[in-house]
Amino acid sequence: MKVKIESVAFKGYGVGRLSGKVIFVPYTVTGDEVSVTLVEERKDFSIAKLKEIITPSPWRVTPPCPYFGYCGGCQWQHIEPMIQGELKKEILKNLFQRLGRLREPPSLSLIPSLSPYGYRARIQLKVDGKRMGFFEG
Repeated sequence: MKVKIESVAFKGYGVGRLSGKVIFVPYTVTGDEVSVTLVEERKDFSIAKLKEIITPSPWRVTPPCPYFGYCGGCQWQHIEPMIQGELKKEILKNLFQRLGRLREPPSLSLIPSLSPYGYRARIQLKVDGKRMGFFEG
C-alpha cells in the first residue's frame, strides 16, 4: 500500500491516511511517499511497517548510526537536525491544543544542541534473564 506522509506525531511516527483513516508509520517524515504493510488495526487508526521509500522527503537524511532502526534508541536520525526541532515544537503545540484545549498554546522556543549527535549522557538498557543491552526496534 502507498501512503503520503502528511505530518509527524508523538514518538516520531509519520502520519498519513488510507481511505480517510489515520495511519502511523515509524521512520518516516513529512513529505515521504512510502510503501507500507499494516501491522495493527484499531478502530480510529492503524500502525504500519515501512517497506520502501518511494519518494523521499526533502527533509530526509541518511542516518549516521549503523544501528538506526534496530536498537530503538533514535527515532529521528533520518530527519535533518534543524527540522527535527521544528517538528517537535509542532507536536507539542498540537498536544497543547488537543489535550490541553488551548486555542493559542504558549510560544515555544528551542535551544538546539551544539551537536545533533552524541550529546546524550544516559542510556536505558533492557534486561532479559542474564542478557542486558538495547532492543531491536
